[in-house]
Amino acid sequence: MIHPLDQEELDEVPDYPFYVLIETSGSNKEHDDAKLESFLESAMEEGVVSDGVVSQDESQLKTLWRWREGISEASTKEGGVYKYDVSLPLPVLYDLVNDTRERLLKAGLLGETDEFPVLDSIGTIYL
Repeated sequence: MIHPLDQEELDEVPDYPFYVLIETSGSNKEHDDAKLESFLESAMEEGVVSDGVVSQDESQLKTLWRWREGISEASTKEGGVYKYDVSLPLPVLYDLVNDTRERLLKAGLLGETDEFPVLDSIGTIYL
């Protein structure tokens, strides 16, 4: 098994401000797959989603979940992490990250050296 923080595997992941992992399960796989495909096409056409991948087998599914589950560990690699679940309208979701960053800067808590307790304010979405 590849460690969630393995650099070779991370190099395969494009750089985006957010990543979303959607898992579905229903009683009719063909129907569920068609609904997911329709949703993804609509989201891409509207510009809400830039790129995506749908697992084609159990191995790919496990890899996507390993990446997702490795986020908590990866986030703590450089120090402590504070995580919160929030619900906001999509158009203003990233404002939370920017507002938090701005408040941390004003409070003198955010910086790029060891003298600051906070290195950055980032955001991740899970559905």
